[in-house]
Amino acid sequence: MDYAITGWPSIPFIAKGKVAAHTYEFGDFVNDLPLFCTNCTASQNAGNNLGAVAAEAARSAIRQALKTWP
Repeated sequence: MDYAITGWPSIPFIAKGKVAAHTYEFGDFVNDLPLFCTNCTASQNAGNNLGAVAAEAARSAIRQALKTWP
């Protein structure tokens, strides 16, 4: 089984006293994941884990943005 996730979030920063959105691209995938079922717990966990990895990748950009807010 192959899974992929991509996105293009816009995160607001404060720059020179004004809100400025910075956009980021992300993506991750898993290829040839051996699963012996299509709608079972193992399949659902694989999809959930990939989503968690993508969310974790955004953590540093979100942290940087939060530091610019008063």
